[in-house]
Amino acid sequence: MKQYQRPLILVLSALLLLSSMLIVLLFIRLNTTNQQAIPITRSTTITPTLTNSGLITTTKSLLPATIESILSTNPTVAPKPDNAKPQPNALKPTTTQAPNSFGAILIKSLLGLSVLAVGGYFLWARLSGSPQLAHQRRSMPKPLLRQNPAITLPPVSNSTTPRPQPATVPSAPSNLKPAVDQSMRHVNHQFHVFSESIIGKSHIQHGLLCQDYSQHVSLGEGWGVAVMADGLGSRKLSHLGSEFVVEAACEQLLELVKQQTWHETNQLPNLQQWQNYVIYIFQDIYAKLQKKAQAEKQSVHEFACTLISVIYSPIGILVAHIGDGRAGYSDRHGQWHSMITPHKGEEANEVMPFTADQVWKNPSELIECQVINEQINGFVLISDGCEKHTFQCSQFDQATQRWHDPNQPHQQFFDRLQQLFREKKQKGQDLHSLQSMFKDILERGNTGFANEPDDKTMILGLWI
Repeated sequence: MKQYQRPLILVLSALLLLSSMLIVLLFIRLNTTNQQAIPITRSTTITPTLTNSGLITTTKSLLPATIESILSTNPTVAPKPDNAKPQPNALKPTTTQAPNSFGAILIKSLLGLSVLAVGGYFLWARLSGSPQLAHQRRSMPKPLLRQNPAITLPPVSNSTTPRPQPATVPSAPSNLKPAVDQSMRHVNHQFHVFSESIIGKSHIQHGLLCQDYSQHVSLGEGWGVAVMADGLGSRKLSHLGSEFVVEAACEQLLELVKQQTWHETNQLPNLQQWQNYVIYIFQDIYAKLQKKAQAEKQSVHEFACTLISVIYSPIGILVAHIGDGRAGYSDRHGQWHSMITPHKGEEANEVMPFTADQVWKNPSELIECQVINEQINGFVLISDGCEKHTFQCSQFDQATQRWHDPNQPHQQFFDRLQQLFREKKQKGQDLHSLQSMFKDILERGNTGFANEPDDKTMILGLWI
């Protein structure tokens, strides 16, 4: 019972007790009225008179008669004067006998009290809750109390259900559970990173080099650095720019982890600290790239490329990027999320590369940095040659009649990939064989990969 309901319950109890007493007195009065015998003749009339006080005079003798009837259980007979003579035309006095009058009063009173008690109980239960129901609520587990009894929840199944192909997969809800069981990953699995760049079909047809480049370095204990870049096809030296930027970024980020001893203290910087480190490092890389371009008597824009870099760890992940491409991570429950937003230009084929002048005029706005402060189950970095086959990046909205970019990793694709790696490893395949399998998937794992005209780069880290 709540605190504010106690005075109300006390008032209701007092009212019920007072009502019970009034009902008892009412039954007594009705019974004594029936017990009184009043001789009435045809010629006799009773005319009540009003006193100055407004009361009926005939009721003055009602209280003594009531008390006398309560004290005596014998039949009440109207008194007869001694000198009264029988009259033939007069009615005989009537006698009214109430057998078991006290028992009848008691039974009626108990019935009235029972009705009041039942009504009071339901009223009290309505306000404060029935004790039996309250006991049932206390004995029920808390999750059941929050469930709607009118809703039947479907059973949870761990089996993998068929889903549509990636091109038509809808956005995965936030509460969707992955098909792969992640509960024992720290005990039975190890974290491995796979990296590969595959030249696109159109580059082969035109005699161009692969303009993507990637690199990763492991520090052990689940810590490491991974960087990838995608050279712009419209720039003749973009493949050299990708290689230069990736190797410089990987080297300096690795040195940053060691200097700050994050892998030893098992901690990550906050977002502002991480952004300051990234801007300082990227500006230094850009200055060195400008010197390289000047030494080769080239414009720095001929080395244009995008850049995505991460520092991964068992406690979270740091990411920074310039330009397009995609990056995602799998949380400790196995659910995949995007962790960057690709920077594209106004036109369909436009992109903002690492060498763009506007980037260095406003680096805090155009260099995106994120800190994922949670235990990760995996991460992925991809160039735009892989995005259509691994991400939801183009959907038509019927409401607005426009295309939009959900920027969501395909849960089914990465679940199946992780399951495949685990199965192969359990069958005894070494890391070299798994790396060959990973390369084969990027080359011709499905129709989309096999027919992709652009270069394809992916860095994938998984617990397997």
